[in-house]
Amino acid sequence: MKKASLLIFALVFIVLKLSAQSLYVHKSDGNVVEIPLSQIDSITFTNGGGPGFECGTSTVNDLDGNVYNTVLIGSQCWLGENLKTTKYNDGSTIPLITDASVWDTLTMPGFAWYENNQSNKELYGGLYNWFSIDNESNGGKNACPEGWHVPSDAEWTILTDLLGGLSAGGGKLKEAGTTNWNPPNTGATNETGFTALPGGYREISGQF
Repeated sequence: MKKASLLIFALVFIVLKLSAQSLYVHKSDGNVVEIPLSQIDSITFTNGGGPGFECGTSTVNDLDGNVYNTVLIGSQCWLGENLKTTKYNDGSTIPLITDASVWDTLTMPGFAWYENNQSNKELYGGLYNWFSIDNESNGGKNACPEGWHVPSDAEWTILTDLLGGLSAGGGKLKEAGTTNWNPPNTGATNETGFTALPGGYREISGQF
């Protein structure tokens, strides 16, 4: 997932009111956070990975302690693995939905492990419904690690254009060989190093 180049500039507007001796952070969700200047030691503007972060070499952690590799493709930095978190990055829980009938009628955030088998978590990650990533549905929450976000359609287009279009791009992103993909896995070269895996899907009906 693409990392914001300047997280704080991308997500907030900062207004310093010296007369009040406080730092006011105006967030994109409309909330304002006041921090007394006496409590601030320093302010660091990061690229989403913290000081010293280098895409393609550095890793990223979520609140569950999962560690994700990163991949630089062109000018974009992506997580090199599917999300496997059970929490938003504010610490609130994303509901685990195992019952197909509940998934079928769900109008709130939810996720599942493929075939309701948690052993699929480490390799393939979780399956998240639309409501879990749609800001209007989840109250502006972010399932990605701090400083990261679900890529927009425009960001996907930058990626696919770089790789020669949708048809050509798929093979350049997929893990080569048949260890995890069904044979013959024709055209898979993984020349980007992204190593896309067949993580499965869950239909609206709740079936895998």
